[in-house]
Amino acid sequence: QSAKNAWYRNLRAYPLALSDTSGNLTLHIDLREGGFASTIVTEHSEREATWHEARYSPTSVTATTLDAFCETSNIVPSFLKIDVEGAEEMVIRGGHKIIAKFHPLIWFECWCGTDNGAQINHNLGHFKQLSDLGYNFFLATLFKLNGGWIHENNQINPAQLLRFEPKMLEHIPAMGCDILAATNDHLDRLHKFGLISEVDAKIHILGFLKT
Repeated sequence: QSAKNAWYRNLRAYPLALSDTSGNLTLHIDLREGGFASTIVTEHSEREATWHEARYSPTSVTATTLDAFCETSNIVPSFLKIDVEGAEEMVIRGGHKIIAKFHPLIWFECWCGTDNGAQINHNLGHFKQLSDLGYNFFLATLFKLNGGWIHENNQINPAQLLRFEPKMLEHIPAMGCDILAATNDHLDRLHKFGLISEVDAKIHILGFLKT
């Protein structure tokens, strides 16, 4: 319905879940208004139910892999946006061949950092998956920090891409953010258009917290 109502006319919606396997999977549908945390990852739905009193309804969905989808659809991706509520590793594993061959820019949502000294999300293996494929990481958008939502015009929300390393999460408080993953092939263009900051994500975030 969103694609149908959009101004753009080059959008297509497919009734498929992307994962690391093909077949039928259980999608846990978030029953809250907006349904923003529907997921195929049981652990994620259980965490949302515990932390945020979310309610879910399970349904069977058809799944495929990114590799299979691109092959059958004759698609060569130049940009991937992944917002899959904990299923990042599964999507990337299922698209390993296509990602390794064409190195698309990858933008993904990430809930990470520390809360009372403990990592809030240990399931961040997609950073290693992409790092092994030659990707660098940049903090692109910061929308929640220390329990507070951040407006897009807030100064702490980066105006440029901030270099980001997973090890920084040991020092950064709990946050919701968007990460851009880019290979060295993309870096020249990103620098050319002035999109990469000289300051890294850790210095940027901790600098604002100290002021």
